[in-house]
Amino acid sequence: MDIKVYVCHHKQWSTLKNEVFEPIQVGRSLAKTYLPGMIGDDTGDNISDKNKEWCELTALYWIWKNTSHDYVGLMHYRRYVSFNPDIHRDEVIHGIDPQDTKRNRWTHDGLAALFQTYSVVTSPLYNIHPPGLPHRIQSSYDHYGNEHYKKDIDTIISIIEEQFPEYYIDSLHSIYAHQCFFGNIAIMRRDIFEDYCSFLFSVLEEVERRIDISTYDPYQKRIFGFLAERLTNVFFEHLKSRDKTLKIHHAPMVYVGEKDPVFDYASLSSRIIKKTPLENAIFFGGAINIVMSFDDRYANHAQATIESLLAHTRNGNSIYFHIIHDARLSQDKIHQFKNTYQGRTNFSFYLAENTFIEKFPLNRGYISINTYYRLVMQDLFPASVSRVIYLDSDIIICDDITKLWNIDLGEKIVGGCLDEGGVLQSRRLFGNKANNTYVNAGILLFDIQKAIEKYSNLSFYYSEVFYKNQPLITLQDQDIINIAYKDDLHILPLNWNTNSRIYTANDLDHAYSQKAEQDARENPQIVHFTDSRKPWKFSCTHPLKLLYWFYREKADTGLFSFYEKISKKNTTIKLRTDEKMLYIYSDRINVKIPQKVAVQLLKLIKR
Repeated sequence: MDIKVYVCHHKQWSTLKNEVFEPIQVGRSLAKTYLPGMIGDDTGDNISDKNKEWCELTALYWIWKNTSHDYVGLMHYRRYVSFNPDIHRDEVIHGIDPQDTKRNRWTHDGLAALFQTYSVVTSPLYNIHPPGLPHRIQSSYDHYGNEHYKKDIDTIISIIEEQFPEYYIDSLHSIYAHQCFFGNIAIMRRDIFEDYCSFLFSVLEEVERRIDISTYDPYQKRIFGFLAERLTNVFFEHLKSRDKTLKIHHAPMVYVGEKDPVFDYASLSSRIIKKTPLENAIFFGGAINIVMSFDDRYANHAQATIESLLAHTRNGNSIYFHIIHDARLSQDKIHQFKNTYQGRTNFSFYLAENTFIEKFPLNRGYISINTYYRLVMQDLFPASVSRVIYLDSDIIICDDITKLWNIDLGEKIVGGCLDEGGVLQSRRLFGNKANNTYVNAGILLFDIQKAIEKYSNLSFYYSEVFYKNQPLITLQDQDIINIAYKDDLHILPLNWNTNSRIYTANDLDHAYSQKAEQDARENPQIVHFTDSRKPWKFSCTHPLKLLYWFYREKADTGLFSFYEKISKKNTTIKLRTDEKMLYIYSDRINVKIPQKVAVQLLKLIKR
C-alpha cells in the first residue's frame, strides 16, 4: 500500500519525515529562502505562485498533478492528526520527538491499520463558533460571513447550483450545518482524491474569475483556502450521500508548537539583576505615574514588581504609585507599603466602591475584580494625573521604567504591546474587520487626558463598549480596552511586555514578528508571567521565574530579608525540607520556599 502524507511548511519548524510523511514547502516560487530537507510545490504542473491567496492548496494541487500514491493527503506544519484510534482528544506538543511519533502511530503501519476500516481520515469534526466563544454555536454560513465576506460564500453556493447541481442540496446541508472540520486536512483513497481535487479546483477557479479581491487585506486575500474548507466539507457530505457504506474517521488534532528555544536563562537572569541603572531624564511632566491594583492576596506579588521597578531606576523619588483597591486590601497592608517605601518613592491609595464595573463578569479562575479597576482611574485620580503607566502585579521590570514613560504616543491614546494570541482575539472581537493591533493590557501607557477629550465620560464609554459587545467579550478589561481604543493604539516594542509563550512555545496566532520575538526573549525590559502559570506556583516552568523570587525576597518576604533578621535578632533557626519545599522557621521567622527555587537562589547569591 503506497501511502503518503504531505506536510505543508512555509517557515522553519519541527519536521517529521519518514516512510509516510513528506514535508513540502508551499509557495516556494515566492519564497526568499528554500527550507532544507523538503521538496517544493514549484516543480512540474504547479500553482506555487498563487500561495498567498490559495494557501495550502498550492501543495494540494501539486500532489494532484504530480503524484500517484494509493492513499494520499495533506497536513500542516502546526496541525497534524493522530493515527492512534485510542486517542480521542486534541493535544499540544512542543516539537516532534520519537515518543510523539510512537504515541500517535505516525508510521506506515499505523495509517494502514486505519485504512483497513476507513476510506478517509480527516481533522476533527468541531462545533462551529467564533474564536474563544464555544457557547456561540453558529452555522458554517454565518461563521464565514462574520469572519470573511458573506458575498463570497454566496458566490460558492451559486456556482455549485449552476455547475454542480448534483452537489447542490448536499452543499446546503453542509454550509448551513453547525459542525465541520477545518484546515483542508484529509487523507484518502486515490480515486476519492481525484474526484475531490477535480470538484474543489473547478469551483475555486470559477470563484477566481468572478470575485475581485484586489481591495482585500492580506488575511482576507487568503480567500481560496478559507472557501476550500467549506468545499471540502461539501464534497464529503455529497460523498456520504452517494455511498452509504463510506466510512470517515475524524481523528483528533495534534497541535505542534515550537521547540523551547535554547538559551542561557541563568546568565540572562544574572545580567538583569546586576544591571546598573543609568541617569535618564523624565519627559512629559517630570514625574512618572504608575497605576496598579491588588488586594492582600496579591500584595507580595505586587511588591516583587515594585522592587524590580525601583531596582532599575534612579528616579524613585519622582515616581508616584497610584494603587486602586477595594476592602480586600487591608489598612495594615496599606500602612506597610507606605512605611516600607518611605523615602524611596511615593504611594497614594484610592478606594474603589460602587463603581460601574461591579456588574462586569469574571470568567477565569485566576482573574479578580482588580483587573477592571484600571477602567475607573479617571473617576478617582486628581486632574494632575493625566498620563500613567498601568502595570499588572504578575510582572518583573528589567529596565528603567523611565524609558517606557518617555515614549511619545503621538496622537494616540494607549500604548501597548501585541498580545501572544492577538490575531485570534481580534478575529473574535471584530470578525472580518479584524486587525493586527490587539494588545495585551497588562502593561499600558495611557493618556487619560486625551481619552477624556475624545470620548468625554469614560465610564459611560466603557459601559457602552461592554454591553454592546458583551457576547464577544471573554478577556475582561483587555477586550474592552481593545474595542474602545481600536483606532487609538500605539504599538510598543514587544520587549516592554515579554509574555510567557515567548519563553516556552506558542500555539496561538500572534501578529508580532519572529525578529521582535527573539529580541524580546533576549532583551526583556518587562517580563510578564501571562496565563495561569504564575512564578509563585511550584508547577511554573517559566525559565525566568527566579527573577520573581529574587525581587520578592528583596521585598522582605523571604530569604534575603531572612539573613538580615538572623543577624539582627540573633535567633536560632531551623530548616525542614520535603520533596517540594524548603521550610525556614524559628519562634520569630516562618518562610516557605519551593525547593528548586531556593537552591537556584542560593547559587545566585553565592555568585
